[in-house]
Amino acid sequence: MRAYYRIEHPQDADIVELEKWVSARLGDFEIAGFIDRLERVKGRLVVSDYKGSVPKRSEYSTDNFRQLMLYALMCQVQLEQTPHEVRVYYLGGGRDEFPRNKRVVSQEVTPEALDEVRTTARHVFDDLNAATASGEFATKVQKLCDWCDYQRWCPAHGGDPSVAHAEGTVAVNIRRKAVGLAPIA
Repeated sequence: MRAYYRIEHPQDADIVELEKWVSARLGDFEIAGFIDRLERVKGRLVVSDYKGSVPKRSEYSTDNFRQLMLYALMCQVQLEQTPHEVRVYYLGGGRDEFPRNKRVVSQEVTPEALDEVRTTARHVFDDLNAATASGEFATKVQKLCDWCDYQRWCPAHGGDPSVAHAEGTVAVNIRRKAVGLAPIA
């Protein structure tokens, strides 16, 4: 919390909603997630995310912005409002190590950025479907594996990818039902 207070005082923010659940149907597939913070800055909608890390490279984690652009796309579809900007609040590191102007990094939401993230989501969906159908999963063990819903079928974690299609459909549909989403036929 101290790191957050060094960046801004919460009463200075015009917060619309915290932990906002958003989803969007994009053709024959659906994406969903939680936005850490949806806010208004000078009357414009902004999607914000908190990271417990520090910025590690000059481009300030393209992956973080891709995630936030997906959230912006979901806002555009679900809320019928396109955010003006996405922001990452980096809360890690010492007080003097990273000054405020290096802790909050933003990127403007453009039609091109939304088109690019829509195309990327389509490719990921197609790749996952192809891997599920063939049982051939390219694996890359990393810290993010702990968050993966498909870890139990992943050969890198001792899983059996040959049962992913049958079991995975059931698991995904159970999860959708738990959060109030209908299965996609």
